[in-house]
Amino acid sequence: MDFMRCASRVGRVRAKYECKKELEDFRECVWTLKQFERTQIMEKERKRQGKDYITPLGKDIPENGY
Repeated sequence: MDFMRCASRVGRVRAKYECKKELEDFRECVWTLKQFERTQIMEKERKRQGKDYITPLGKDIPENGY
C-alpha cells in the first residue's frame, strides 16, 4: 500500500528509484523471501549444532470445548 501511495505521488518512472524502500517492503509481503532465508539459516544452524526440533506445546483450549 505504501508503495502505491509513493508511486502515485512521484510518478511511474521515478517510483523505481524514489520508492525503492517501499517496493522492497511490498515484495517481501508478497514473496516472503527474507522469511524463507531466515528459516533456512536457522535450519542450517540447528543441523550444525546437532539439535532436534522442539516438540510442539500442548493446546491451551480443550478439544471438546467448555
